[in-house]
Amino acid sequence: MNEDQKQLVIHRMEKAGNKIKAVELCYREKLVLEAGSNLYYSTLNSARALLAVIGKDSKSHQGFVHLLNENFIRTGMMVEAQEYLHNPVFRFQGIAHE
Repeated sequence: MNEDQKQLVIHRMEKAGNKIKAVELCYREKLVLEAGSNLYYSTLNSARALLAVIGKDSKSHQGFVHLLNENFIRTGMMVEAQEYLHNPVFRFQGIAHE
């Protein structure tokens, strides 16, 4: 992994961490829909950081899920994530925010 990729991974993980902080604040204020949206984006940024490690990315939710399936789930590296990625709520968030 080159220096640019490392910086991209760090940036995306920082964004994911900020979204988790937003989840906590929203949940505390009983803003459940906003908490759910921030949780989705935290997961998305974390997964995009993972894809950056192998030099891949996608701008669309469908492409992102495809790359995770192709590079991590089908290879057996992320078996447990498969159910989550195909969860209707996760898919709805991706469609709603594309």
